[in-house]
Amino acid sequence: MQSFGYSQHQSYWVSDLVQVRWRRLHVYFAEMHNSVIDGLCKAGNVDEANAIMTEMEKRCKPDKITFTSVIIGHCMKGRIFEAISIFDKMVTIGCALDNITVNSLISFLLKVGMPNEALLSNWHKRT
Repeated sequence: MQSFGYSQHQSYWVSDLVQVRWRRLHVYFAEMHNSVIDGLCKAGNVDEANAIMTEMEKRCKPDKITFTSVIIGHCMKGRIFEAISIFDKMVTIGCALDNITVNSLISFLLKVGMPNEALLSNWHKRT
């Protein structure tokens, strides 16, 4: 490794600083995408939100906020099976579940007349 006049210790410090800033940049990307995705879902543009989420996956990992926004957006549009599919993807990649996601999905299942799926699927245990 070329040090450009820095000592070995300084080079490691600079490397650590770059890694910390890179992690912060990924958090920023996630927060920025989450805001856009949530706004699109609330406006009913879930297809566009899906496209943004696909682009997001190329730069940073979607988190529970991303998935919850998209799941609720699909439910609000009556696309319950797409919401279940996204929920399953969330579980598959190991994203942490929370009560908001699970309770929202169960609530929408009950609203569309699918009580058996809501009550018997053990949504909170799908890990």
